[in-house]
Amino acid sequence: MASPLRPSYTTSGEAKFAKFAETFPAIECFLSTISEKSAEMHSPNGLDACDRRILAALTADCRASLREIGEIVGLSQTPLLRRIRRMEADGVILGYGARLDEAELGLGISVFVAITLSTQSEDVIGAFEREIVKAPEVMSCFLMTGGSDYLLRVVVPSLHVYEQFLTRTLTRLPGVAHIQSSFALRSVIQRTAPSLI
Repeated sequence: MASPLRPSYTTSGEAKFAKFAETFPAIECFLSTISEKSAEMHSPNGLDACDRRILAALTADCRASLREIGEIVGLSQTPLLRRIRRMEADGVILGYGARLDEAELGLGISVFVAITLSTQSEDVIGAFEREIVKAPEVMSCFLMTGGSDYLLRVVVPSLHVYEQFLTRTLTRLPGVAHIQSSFALRSVIQRTAPSLI
């Protein structure tokens, strides 16, 4: 009896087409390796469809072996490794690491902090940025347009610890004129990579 997950095919031609469709990712990757210029032709950043499938596989599980990734994208290990090394050298792949649950680590409070500087001079901006990177509570820091100059995401275990961070660190940073804190109630989505396919 035919599987309920697959359509039944009445002709050999339809069955052959289905088999081709299943192996299409492998064929596309194979064809993209024929030309050295294919990556440049596919997108402005030099990534083709096969590169994107490799990146998707790595972001899904960076511990996967070359053999496992090769089976997913349809490449043998040598051209696969060559593509990965190229993307590492080009700065597309910045590194590999585990995703951690902040709440399970006792850092259940996430605070978004808008910082306004007293002036936007290069000296003040430079002094602020040199100091803010030293604070382990700050998970990210963005230079912004709009009403504030910087937006930080800070993680702490408690309101008391945040108060100490606010009074002993943030308010003492050079050039800080105004601080506005917004506490996250819960995370709805935290993507680790942009859409690749």
